[in-house]
Amino acid sequence: MENKKIIVSLTTIPSRVNLITPVLKSINEQTIKADEIVLVLPKTSFREQNNKTDPYELSVTLLNYIKENNITILRPEKDYGPIMKILPVILREKENKTDNLIISIDDDKIYFNNMIEDLVNCYKRNNSVSARKGSLLYFVNNNVNTLQKNEVIEKPLRSADMLEDKQINFIYGTGGVLYHPSFFKDNIIEELEEIYKNHKEAKFVDDVVISVLLMRNNIKIFLTKSIKNDYQKKFDTVRCGIMDPSTICQNINRLAVINVAQGGHNNVSTVLYFKKDIYDYLKKNSIIN
Repeated sequence: MENKKIIVSLTTIPSRVNLITPVLKSINEQTIKADEIVLVLPKTSFREQNNKTDPYELSVTLLNYIKENNITILRPEKDYGPIMKILPVILREKENKTDNLIISIDDDKIYFNNMIEDLVNCYKRNNSVSARKGSLLYFVNNNVNTLQKNEVIEKPLRSADMLEDKQINFIYGTGGVLYHPSFFKDNIIEELEEIYKNHKEAKFVDDVVISVLLMRNNIKIFLTKSIKNDYQKKFDTVRCGIMDPSTICQNINRLAVINVAQGGHNNVSTVLYFKKDIYDYLKKNSIIN
């Protein structure tokens, strides 16, 4: 798009860094090419502490691929968890006052070659955050003060099933998500510091935190219809095979426990921590049906 570059950004943990080449290849095979691919490798890793000066040891194969394909490596000093897939690039683009688009991806998914095209087209149609997987999340109890875990309802959705774009309120990062830097407040670091200080589990559930940061800024999120519905329905579970199956969240009309490094962290508890933000957003946006 004119005056807009497309930046694809991801992060990973030290134990998985040398398994991400298939992910990078799938981005280079997109129908719309990224202007820049960014790999964020923090200089420390709070999820995988070790005694090495640099927690990341990149293989020759990965280093060669990075060099041959002009992939940018960012090395921020501090690790804020999986939200690092977008945070350093958002900060960079906001500082430079660019009009570029940022697409976040996960480190364990081989992406369909229409992923970027789907997200960019959805952004053009709606001028909003665009996602290929997400959910409508709402509460059956309208009293924010008495809300219980079993009153949190979630309806998972994916682009493969969409004939039209649909407004949602929670993203699933695994499908790929497109943002404009302006969708986040300038004090995003202060927001994260405050959230992590008061609710430590939030550091592990970036999809929830990102969704809430967008809701606080009253930014709309749209699930995009796909240009290849039949193809995606057939191959929607394709992965790189590097993720323990137990870490995949099973969504059955509610948020499930997500198992992450060093123990399980309940997504529902994080949702409840943000219940006021979610209530306020649902009041402003009539999206539940």
